[in-house]
Amino acid sequence: MPTLYDSVLQRLIKHKILSSKGEGGKRAIRIYPPWDTPTSLQAQKTQTWQLKYFLNIPVNEPIDISRTNVLYDLE
Repeated sequence: MPTLYDSVLQRLIKHKILSSKGEGGKRAIRIYPPWDTPTSLQAQKTQTWQLKYFLNIPVNEPIDISRTNVLYDLE
């Protein structure tokens, strides 16, 4: 069964944030949550792919378990 850690690592490698076998990778990353409004084109592009991986955790409602399972490759 994949773990949360494995799932996150694979996504970061796919987007060339972490290196794999000495290829790709960066020294720092920026996270652009849904409530942020980036102004630069690069930041907007980064936010676009990152938004798929945010999980809304409401205060007075249950967490969307289906979405959680999809995000963490549990289905």
